[in-house]
Amino acid sequence: MFNAVFGTWPATYLGQPGVAVVDCPGGCDAGNINDAARARPGQPIQVKGSAGLLDIGGNIGSTTDPVLILAEGDVEFSGGTPTVVGAIYTREAAAWTLEGAGTIQGAAMAERDFSFAAGSPAITYDRDVLLNLRHRTGSFVKVPGGWRDFQP
Repeated sequence: MFNAVFGTWPATYLGQPGVAVVDCPGGCDAGNINDAARARPGQPIQVKGSAGLLDIGGNIGSTTDPVLILAEGDVEFSGGTPTVVGAIYTREAAAWTLEGAGTIQGAAMAERDFSFAAGSPAITYDRDVLLNLRHRTGSFVKVPGGWRDFQP
């Protein structure tokens, strides 16, 4: 599924030099993701640690600066009604059960089963946010023949 969504294999995509890695063996929160987004604006954020929970208790991203979160563990909302603007792709080994009263504005994708739990979470498809992500995230390299290493 990862290849179908991102057009490349997970190891290749996650091996890009621009991917921000947030290590969460015991769990992370919105602050960890926002710190990574500020440190590497416009780059995908990989949340490592399949046993770790990404607990979103605050807003992440904006319509002008959406985030792409690639989570290995579960993702849920806690406290208030936070909003994630961007896309969340989870590689959770079991089912992703989204709970809490938050909103994902953009898209949410799961490699395994996906279900809603308590708290009335919402996913709002936003084409403009996804197009912004498509044109802003990732690493760029020189294309062979696209440069010269000599003077005319």
